[in-house]
Order: sequence, then structure tokens, then C-alpha cells
Amino acid sequence: MNEAMTDMTREGERPREPQCVGREPKWEGERPREPQCVEREPKWEGERPREPFPVRHHPSKNSVRTIGFRSTILFVTLCTEGRMPILASHDIVSLIVSAWSAADKWIVGQYVIMPDHIHFFCSPATNPPYDFQKWIIYWKRLTTQIAARVDARPPVAARADARPPVAAARVDARPPVTARADARPPVAAARVDARPPADARPPRLWQSGCWDTQIRTGSQYKEKWEYVRNNPVRKGLVVHADDWPYQGQMNVLEWHERI
Repeated sequence: MNEAMTDMTREGERPREPQCVGREPKWEGERPREPQCVEREPKWEGERPREPFPVRHHPSKNSVRTIGFRSTILFVTLCTEGRMPILASHDIVSLIVSAWSAADKWIVGQYVIMPDHIHFFCSPATNPPYDFQKWIIYWKRLTTQIAARVDARPPVAARADARPPVAAARVDARPPVTARADARPPVAAARVDARPPADARPPRLWQSGCWDTQIRTGSQYKEKWEYVRNNPVRKGLVVHADDWPYQGQMNVLEWHERI
């Protein structure tokens, strides 16, 4: 009887309006924020459904959660500074993979490297997991430093071509004694000028932060990989996903779940 009365009451019940929560200004002159409305799931027929979740526009700062025996796998996206299309080369891919191998606090599974961003799956190699954001910062710094050293090296062919014949160099390169003395800059000045500035840093290769999502189910894991591996096809770079050369798998990250 009570259950029947409850159903009758719900059938004619008026849907609740969303509960809006605002925030008072913290200082004089601050513009008050618009209230944030939160709606609940419909509980009976005829109730207005809840609005879809808002689209996230900033990277998540949530900590990694370890739940029972569920796999801890993160899906990560990183972009180059200014979205520069510089990653689609075997040299850069080799550099990134080497940095992942050196940063062994987390292990990387499948990955796809696009011209201006990368997608990959990763899992902690320690228990409890090492700080994810610190790991990201570490290997990003490694790739930036190595790329800067590689760019600073002159081409081998240029160095070989720049060497004149030994005999000609010795004869032609000898200036008069007076000219030699005048041409020598002060030793102290030459050493000081040759030093790079103390605050000199290599140019940034990556945007700050990253976009990460912790995988919740095995089906989500499969869907994410299918979406990622077909990214070059959607961009018109290849006809078939398997034709994209800048993808691979460093470690097998299997999904298992037993809470």
C-alpha cells in the first residue's frame, strides 16, 4: 500500500529545479560569479533530464587513484609549444622513446605521435605511484635538453668542407707578425664573450602541463586506442591507420579489474 502511494505521489510530483550555488565577492569591486547549477538524474517518468556535463577546457589536476585490483592506466595528450609540427620524424620519435625509457617511474604502453602532439597510455611502475606531474615534467625536460644539444651541432659535411687543404691553410693563413699581434683580442675579453649567458635556456619544446584521463573500464581503454590510432586517418595524413610510421608500443599494459 505504501509503495503504491509512493508511486502515485511521484507520478504527479513536480520536477525539482536545479540547485544553484553562487559565491560572494572576496574583495570590493570584484564581479560576482554566475551561480553554478547542478541538476540530478531524473527519477520518474516525465521529469526533465539533467543537462550534459560541461566540456572540460583545462587539464585535470586530480591525483591518480588506485582502486582494488583494477589496472591503473592513464591516457595522456601533450602538445608542442605553439603547436609546432616538428614531431613527425624518426629522430624526434627516437628521442621521445629514449626519454620514456630513462624516466622509469612510469611505463609507457601504446603511443601515436602526430606532427604537433602525442597520445599515449602509461601506468605507474611503483606502488604507491610516483607523482605523475613530476614524471611528465622530468621526461619533457629531458627531450628539450637533448633536442637543444642536437640542434647545436654543426652538420658533419659542413665541418669537413670548412677545412682548407693543409698546405694552403698554413701558407695563406699566416698573417704578418704585426697583423697577428693586432688581430689577437684580449684573452679575458675573448673568454667572457664566448660564454653563453648564465640564464640561457633551450627553447621550449612542449606546452606546459598535459591532458590526462584515468581509464575506468576495459571498453573505454579499447575505444580510446581505436580513436587514437585512427587520428592520422582523420587528419588526412594516411589512408589506413597501420600506414602511419610514428606509432608503437613500448610495454604491454593489460587491463584487469577485480575490486
